[in-house]
Amino acid sequence: MEVEGLRLSGPEPAASAFKGALDLQRLAADVNAPEVTARIQRDLQDARTLQVTATPEYFVNGRPMPSFGEQQLRTLVA
Repeated sequence: MEVEGLRLSGPEPAASAFKGALDLQRLAADVNAPEVTARIQRDLQDARTLQVTATPEYFVNGRPMPSFGEQQLRTLVA
């Protein structure tokens, strides 16, 4: 699968990380499914629109949180 700026050549990289815990046939089918590619494209566009530069990044009411914690969250929601 190739998505703008993202290239996955198949399930091998993920498979080596999970050693037998994955259904490799399902993973290969999912990686190549048009709906998965479309979802990734939408997610990438959302990230660009919101100017996400790192993950995880937290947003509250459409505004990025400069740091994450209970007090920061309460301040942004108030």
